[in-house]
Amino acid sequence: MKRFTLLAIYLLAFLLIGMNGIAYSQFTPGNLVVYRVGDGVNALANTGNAVFLDEYTTAGVFVQSVAMPTAVTGSNQPLVAAGNASSEGLMTRSADGQYLVMAGYAATLPNATNLTSSASATTPRVIGVVNAAGVINTTTALTDASTGSNPRGACSTDGISLWIDGGAGGARYAPLGATVSTQLSTTPTNLRGLNVFGGQLYTSSASGAFRLATIGTGAPTTSGQTTTNLPGFPTSGGSPYGFCFFDLDASVPGVDVVYIADDGGTIQKYSLVAGSWVANGTIAVAVVRSITGSATGTSVTLYAS
Repeated sequence: MKRFTLLAIYLLAFLLIGMNGIAYSQFTPGNLVVYRVGDGVNALANTGNAVFLDEYTTAGVFVQSVAMPTAVTGSNQPLVAAGNASSEGLMTRSADGQYLVMAGYAATLPNATNLTSSASATTPRVIGVVNAAGVINTTTALTDASTGSNPRGACSTDGISLWIDGGAGGARYAPLGATVSTQLSTTPTNLRGLNVFGGQLYTSSASGAFRLATIGTGAPTTSGQTTTNLPGFPTSGGSPYGFCFFDLDASVPGVDVVYIADDGGTIQKYSLVAGSWVANGTIAVAVVRSITGSATGTSVTLYAS
C-alpha cells in the first residue's frame, strides 16, 4: 500500500546522491516532489513504513523515486513515517530554495513500536534535509521533539537552521545535526504545518483560537516566543494544514496572499487588506492537506495533495 501525504515544488536542478552512493537522475526544474509513505507492498502500519521522494512533472507524469534511509548508515539515521498518520509528512522547500526539508522517525524497519505514541527519547524525531549538492542528511535526530505524538511539519531557511513541529511539544528549533532542540513557544503545542515565508516563521493549527499564526518575529531560535494568530484570520472552525504565501501586490510590503489547504474540503485564499487578512475565495476539493505553488507576475499556479 502507499500513502501520498505531501507535496513540494522543486525549482532547482541538482544530482541526488543517496548515502549508499547511488546516484539518482537530476531533478528537473519546475517539477514536483511528493513525500510518499509506503512501498506498495507492505501494509501501512503505525509501526512505520518507508518514505520515498517521488518526482513528477506538473502534468502528473512520474519521473523517479528516491528512497529515504530505513536503517542507520554512518551518522545518518533512518527516516520513516507512521503509515496510519495522515497528518505527517508536510515537506517544504527551504527559504533559500536549495533544500527539501521533511520530518519522520528514527526507527529502523522492521519495527514493532507504535511510532506516534512513542517517546522521542527512545525513538527520536528526525529532520531530513536533501541539499543542492545531492546529499540526503538525516543526522538531526531529536530526543525531545513531539514526544508521545507525531512530527508533522519541518522547514529551514538555509539547510542548517531547522524547525520542526508536531502534535505535541510545539514548534522547535535545532541546528543541523543536533540531538536536542529549543521549544519556541508553549501555546499552542499541537501544531500542523510549518514554514518560513518572507523571513517569517508561520504555523497552522486547529488548537484553541489558533488557525494560521506567526511564531515570534522573523525566524526565531530561542524560547519565550509568542504565537499570534494572523489578524483577521478565523479563530474557530476550519482545519488548516499546508499553506503557501505570495507577494503579488507591489503596493503592499511583504507577502500579501496566502492559500491554505483545509482538510474539510477546500483550498482557501486570503488577501492582506489594510493590515488584516480577508477571505478571498475558495476551491472545493477532496480532503486536502498539502499545498504549494509558483507565481508568474500576479498569476499563481497551485498544486495540492
